[in-house]
Amino acid sequence: MTEKRSTATTAAVAPPPPLRFIPEWIRLPSKGVCPLCGLSRSFIYGLITASDENGHSPPVRSVSLRSKGALRGVRLVHYESLMAYIGKSEAA
Repeated sequence: MTEKRSTATTAAVAPPPPLRFIPEWIRLPSKGVCPLCGLSRSFIYGLITASDENGHSPPVRSVSLRSKGALRGVRLVHYESLMAYIGKSEAA
């Protein structure tokens, strides 16, 4: 009879390494949370989308890069704008 061993560990998870440089733009995570700021994709998307809640003026800058005639593109978020929003929320 063979004995099954658990692969689970109780060791602490190490934090991500510090950034070597501060990016100007970051890509929205495809799913889950952003590894740079810890916010979910849906929360970030709410910050970059114009709505009645934000007076149709999104608090975080973003840009969509798309080739001419393409149906899909890449959404980039201005990192400094996102960090400024988080900083304002912390002060409030």
